[in-house]
Amino acid sequence: YVMVYTLPDSSQTPFGRGLPYTGLTPPQTPPAGYVCDNTNTGAPCYLLSNLVQVFNQRLLNDLQGQPVKVLDGYSLLNQEVTNPAQFGFTNVTTPWCNPTTTSSLLCNVNTPYADAGASAANLGTWLFADTVHPTPAGYKIIASTTLQAMKGFGWISQ
Repeated sequence: YVMVYTLPDSSQTPFGRGLPYTGLTPPQTPPAGYVCDNTNTGAPCYLLSNLVQVFNQRLLNDLQGQPVKVLDGYSLLNQEVTNPAQFGFTNVTTPWCNPTTTSSLLCNVNTPYADAGASAANLGTWLFADTVHPTPAGYKIIASTTLQAMKGFGWISQ
């Protein structure tokens, strides 16, 4: 059995949402609270979102007629960001890990981004561990969705 995941929309991650307008002269630091608008054709996150969509469409086209099943990671992340409470999330915009942590591999229960309100107590309700990777709670949603899809495909029993 082969399952292929489409890429999630990277413009919805803290990394994508924080992309500044680099084309401004002179380059400017985004104001506090700035969020890149992936519907604005002049925004860098718009380009990022479209690159992901083009990649996913090419992937789906190339898989036509192949004996594989597809899990729509793009839609799953968009649903999590649009309806966080449905997935048990209270924060889907800020990384849980302290940004001074030098690698997401070093992020752990002892490295919360306390200035943003992260704590060991709320790790299970934040979607992003760092600027692009999910927390364990985020990965749990991916695993649960995968399990449901496998059951739906008849690959495993209900």
